[in-house]
Amino acid sequence: MKPETADKIRDREIKLIHVAKRELQLDDDTYRAMLFSIARVRSAKDLDWTGRKKVLDHMKARGFKVKSGRNAPANRSKSDKYDARYGKARKLWSLLHDARHVEHNTDAAFNAYVKRQTGMEHWRFLNSHQINTLIESLKDWCDRLGVERE
Repeated sequence: MKPETADKIRDREIKLIHVAKRELQLDDDTYRAMLFSIARVRSAKDLDWTGRKKVLDHMKARGFKVKSGRNAPANRSKSDKYDARYGKARKLWSLLHDARHVEHNTDAAFNAYVKRQTGMEHWRFLNSHQINTLIESLKDWCDRLGVERE
């Protein structure tokens, strides 16, 4: 395996900074003010190695958690609402709610269930096996309680 070049490392760290910006839900003005206060730049592309490290450390201190490759989203190209498996799982969750076996029919409640079952913080971070296992567990739950799955 070839060692990573400095440009590839730089690009990866800048992408990670942008992921952190999205995960921390920073608007553009807040993000640029943070970059300026930490590294005296207005754009991530202007950061040097130490600036990137300082910015990432700051974002981690504010709650950003780096996900390793094995915990990456199973389907990165589609958002949750367009993923058929997500739709299936949410439909099962809604059926359980309609039958009064689940108190809240919200994404937050669904993701709390995902975390209890898999240990992952959000649906997006599940791999294919975990997604299939989660769907099967929801089906089994419906069957045990006599909820019609349509």
